[in-house]
Amino acid sequence: MDLIHQLVPTAHAGAFTDGLNKVVTMAGGQGLPTTLTFSALAINIANFIMGIIAAVALIAIVWGGVMYIVSLGDESRSARAKQIILYAILGLLIAGIASIIISTVVCIYTQPGGCQPTLIIDIILKAVNVLLAPAGAIAFGALVYGGYLYMTSGGDESRASRAKNTIVYALLGLAVIGIAGLVVNVVIGLLP
Repeated sequence: MDLIHQLVPTAHAGAFTDGLNKVVTMAGGQGLPTTLTFSALAINIANFIMGIIAAVALIAIVWGGVMYIVSLGDESRSARAKQIILYAILGLLIAGIASIIISTVVCIYTQPGGCQPTLIIDIILKAVNVLLAPAGAIAFGALVYGGYLYMTSGGDESRASRAKNTIVYALLGLAVIGIAGLVVNVVIGLLP
């Protein structure tokens, strides 16, 4: 019940202003704020939905990874596992982009002179995190998978070579992701 009160509070008579910044006076108690703007409510709902989608996508990615590992060369099971992982990543990216769009629209309509630079920077950081977090998870999963392939190669040179390539590319991917995140944070940190 507390979750419902946080997302969609019970509205009582209160002061209203124009536009998306309508202020709703809420029932007090339970540590809830006494006022909530429409824009804050929209952002809270978007963040809540994004959290659920991120959790479901993470579970789907792990499930797809486990399916891929235990497929043991069965092409149909391997293809199904890859499809699950791909759809989970696409769903996560679409949800992240939708959350960014909601934040941008709320910013544009609630700020009379347009978005403040700090809000735009926050939106850019959010976009970078939405893109880099799943990429890092995939690269880490590829690293683990490469280690698994190497341990189970059983002296087969082609499997060992494939495992080594997977490990090298996963490490390169992690390095690129880390450098990209560092560059974005440093550049944004240098902005006034």
